[in-house]
Amino acid sequence: MNGLKKHYTRKLQNISRSYLVSLPSEFLKKHGLKDKKNASVIIKINEDWSLTIIPEKLAEQISDEIIIEVYREVAREVVEKVLSGTEKITILSDKKIDEDIRKEIRFFVDGLPQAEILEDEAQRIVVYNIGFKNIPNRKILHRLLSIVSDIFENIKKEKTLELELNFKDLKKFYIILNGNIRTYHNSGFLEYGDEELTQKKASDYRIFSYQLKIIGYILRDIEIDDSILELFTKIETYFNAIFDAFLKKNERLAHELWFQNQPLEREGRKLMDGVSSEFKYKINLLLMIVKICRSMTALLYS
Repeated sequence: MNGLKKHYTRKLQNISRSYLVSLPSEFLKKHGLKDKKNASVIIKINEDWSLTIIPEKLAEQISDEIIIEVYREVAREVVEKVLSGTEKITILSDKKIDEDIRKEIRFFVDGLPQAEILEDEAQRIVVYNIGFKNIPNRKILHRLLSIVSDIFENIKKEKTLELELNFKDLKKFYIILNGNIRTYHNSGFLEYGDEELTQKKASDYRIFSYQLKIIGYILRDIEIDDSILELFTKIETYFNAIFDAFLKKNERLAHELWFQNQPLEREGRKLMDGVSSEFKYKINLLLMIVKICRSMTALLYS
């Protein structure tokens, strides 16, 4: 665009009930529209209510979502797609994604301020370009649940580096979600695409995310050994069942999970009989997670 103006001012022309605006001649020449009969353009309304005008012949080249089969250098393609404005990039594999490839994807995405990994599963990774479009709040809550689930697993496997990433992401997505909810409470405006969001649901999301953050903080401070591993694993299973109820929007399952804390609490109290204060402290931390999980089930069907 060297030598060309980048900004143009046009007066709106009121014709009947419509408003028209002329396009710069340089734009028409560049895309071969000036002398073309029945030429058309795509007008897109952006999140900030500005407009993007795209020649129709280029519309097929612009995609809000792409799916990429995993390969060794897929991380570099993800960066390219984010920078070109793709909103959602899904990386798929017919088997578990190689850990080196997964780490490389995380490394490159962490270097892009506008991109976040919202879904990170064994055979699937989803990258959102939040610089292009804001992420629905339920998606962020999904990500928070996924991160805490990973924390449980990585603690048992003693994956220190992965845990550091988990705790960093937990803090980051908690801040994003609560910033969104705060804006919604203050303005009442559905700015982020949650068509069914209400003031009550927004409050539930905020409480739910806070509970997830507290579970993460508790897990960060706890050291797991063989004496509490069995109870820890049962609590992990309880948490993942709540995660499953959230994903399926299953109110019946959520109701059943409300009562499943009691056997875990009885087992924890039984383990504390005649043991050291340090051991009791660990059990009390685990029982605190159980209580938080129970209160989370109420938010799933309230």
